Amino acid sequence: MMLSEAAQHMHGHLKGEDNDFSSVSIDTRNLNAGTLYLAIKGDKYDGHDFVEQALQKGALACVVEKYSAINEGHEPFVEVEDTRIALGLLASAWKKQYHPLCVAITGSSGKTTVKEMVASILVLAGQTLATKGNLNNDIGVPLTLLRLKETDKFAVIELGASAEGEIEYTSKLVCPDVALITNIAPAHIEGFGSIEGISRAKSEIFDGLVGDGTAIINLDEPFNTEWKDKLVNKTVFRVSSDFRDDADLWLDNISFQEEGNSVFQIKSRKSVLDIRLKLLGEHNAHNALLAAAVAKVCGVKDEYIVKGLENIKPVSGRLNPLRGINNLKIIDDTYNANPLSVKAALNLLSSCTGKTAVILGDMAELGENSPELHQEMGEWAAKKNIHQLVAIGKYAKYVAKGFGPQSIIYLNQDEAINQLPEIFEDGVTVLVKGSRSAQMENIVNILVNRELK
Repeated sequence: MMLSEAAQHMHGHLKGEDNDFSSVSIDTRNLNAGTLYLAIKGDKYDGHDFVEQALQKGALACVVEKYSAINEGHEPFVEVEDTRIALGLLASAWKKQYHPLCVAITGSSGKTTVKEMVASILVLAGQTLATKGNLNNDIGVPLTLLRLKETDKFAVIELGASAEGEIEYTSKLVCPDVALITNIAPAHIEGFGSIEGISRAKSEIFDGLVGDGTAIINLDEPFNTEWKDKLVNKTVFRVSSDFRDDADLWLDNISFQEEGNSVFQIKSRKSVLDIRLKLLGEHNAHNALLAAAVAKVCGVKDEYIVKGLENIKPVSGRLNPLRGINNLKIIDDTYNANPLSVKAALNLLSSCTGKTAVILGDMAELGENSPELHQEMGEWAAKKNIHQLVAIGKYAKYVAKGFGPQSIIYLNQDEAINQLPEIFEDGVTVLVKGSRSAQMENIVNILVNRELK
């Protein structure tokens, strides 16, 4: 794209000579020659501080905000009101050049797993662009769209949010043909105010749905009845964990094998798909159902759905089974945590044979309900007959209160790391879980005898 064209899309002004650029970056650490560098302002950094470095590394030009310290010596550059908004405008314009069948996915939990499942299926039917990791905010989504190529047949974009209005913004950048909400749970509730606020925020994904687009509705989600007004004149495809008259796709005959595979069937009125999934937990069978629904709506062959799901492998930090010291069986689920995902992980742990234990770190961004929600996790663990519970962090006492007096509490990881290897008997299955900010991977590293980073 030419700099002058990009400036027009970003509602900015080009200063200096026009030229064409080959890529876009907001990070000088991975910037190549010929790249357009956008100086994004974050909470802890200001990209304008790295303009000199970007130019030294071969940036063709920089996009900067008005009244910044950029002077004539840095030409060419593009001057805009807000570089974050400019990034979105540029990404939207770039996406409109191409016409992949575009899928948008959001939800309180499972959205990254479902995204990976969908991409694993669709890539068998054609070149597929997918969000890397969880780059799902107002910066990550535009950067993903800017990776689109003319040869991409599909695009699978994950949308996340920590406040209302954010998904509406990114969904309207993506303009999805297919939109899916995995579930609604009290994750990041601090930014939404209530579970109802979370439901409203997630339903913003339908605001960007194209005129003839399809919304995939999870009938197991009670809030789905709240979204009807947004789905007027839209095609709706419905899924359920069990057969229902109004379901287009559902699960049946779920079983779990000793080696960790899930075996189940995905059924419709026209087909039965036999699935063997290499992921732990019943909730991952539900994730596979949602991914299959997306693939069905996209017109993908059933054989690709089966193969794509079977190709999925455990990801680090997401119910990843590991061998630990003292013959411990570790389930590493440290990637993140909210009440729904903790309950799902505890359900899985309760199905394991032999003695079981859970090490639970704090769940973040739950607002004023944090004490009650942490206590509920302890109560759930007790209800599921988990044998041992270790709670670490600010809310550990509330988890312990829910589980009972036999709980072990540590206020911080330093206390826990020195003692944890001595706590568990040989052969115990230990689930380790907590929010990203809790850094529970450090606990996993100790229990599998790895060095701390």
